[in-house]
Amino acid sequence: MSTFHYIASNYKLKTGYFGYEKVNIESIRKNSPTSVIINGKVECQLGVMKDKDLEWLKDNMIVYDSEYGGAGIGVSERIVESIGVEQHISKKYIYEVSPSWGHLLSFEDQDEISKKCVEFFVKYLKDEIRLGETIEFLTTWAGEETMKLSTIIEVDLSRVNHINEFEIQDRQLIRFTIK
Repeated sequence: MSTFHYIASNYKLKTGYFGYEKVNIESIRKNSPTSVIINGKVECQLGVMKDKDLEWLKDNMIVYDSEYGGAGIGVSERIVESIGVEQHISKKYIYEVSPSWGHLLSFEDQDEISKKCVEFFVKYLKDEIRLGETIEFLTTWAGEETMKLSTIIEVDLSRVNHINEFEIQDRQLIRFTIK
């Protein structure tokens, strides 16, 4: 099963990827197989590619030096308009939040990668929230979007200094504010 995270506000939020530590690709060598060069060293090899594909790959391929470096969050507009989350969210613009390599749900033994995802989620919230506004955040397992919420909490981001100051749980609506 998968968890889904939704963030919503009455104004448009920034979309994209946040927290990732991308390594720049130095060059791509066309041979058989195609080699991706980082810091003078062949890091991976791909199948034989055409010249135009090599340029696209150099400009668009994302490489991370470690799993931790690849950890972060993505915020995107929803692909599916109505799956039931609208009954819990009162804001106009709803987005999906996707952690990469980690998770956002709170666990006692949360690993460093998941902690990094939560840290960048909090940073994203603090960067995006407007004074006096509320951003809503909902987490749910797939297929449970229409189920009754387990809790509704309010978190003042101006008082959050550490990610352990609140927990993200299943079927929980969090209303983030900044005062």
